[in-house]
Amino acid sequence: MRIALALLALALVGPPACDSGGGGGPVSGTVTLAKDQGVDFHTGAVQDPGNFKNSDVFTASNGSALQLITGGDSPTVNRPANWFLGNGGVHQTFPSLADVPDAPPTDDMTASLIKARAGNGFIVVTHAGALVRGWVASADASAVTIQFEPYAPATAE
Repeated sequence: MRIALALLALALVGPPACDSGGGGGPVSGTVTLAKDQGVDFHTGAVQDPGNFKNSDVFTASNGSALQLITGGDSPTVNRPANWFLGNGGVHQTFPSLADVPDAPPTDDMTASLIKARAGNGFIVVTHAGALVRGWVASADASAVTIQFEPYAPATAE
């Protein structure tokens, strides 16, 4: 009887909606990207190949590491990302995703992360204009694993 009621409810309501990146917000998750792959943070899907058109962040080879690049309107116009550049031009590292600072990017922060390494954190603007906080869990010359979550800046009270 319970199964019949559940099936009836599903028939009346329909299946759960899937976010194809058009209307929903970003999701949380973990993704591993190889060279020339990207991620759509609204679905968590790996884009292969990843590029400025289909990815919020995509990779390119840079010697002993992978470079992380944001998507954008063209190959030379990237969306903003705060890669947390520290003193002396060295990108900061953090112990976990929860430790990535509360500092969204400004419109002029369009550079890429030249050499991704474990512990790098970031906040990026997605293709739909939302913000995502990310953290590089592991990285080498062939792959980078990123943990990510939707980000909402803290509001002053």
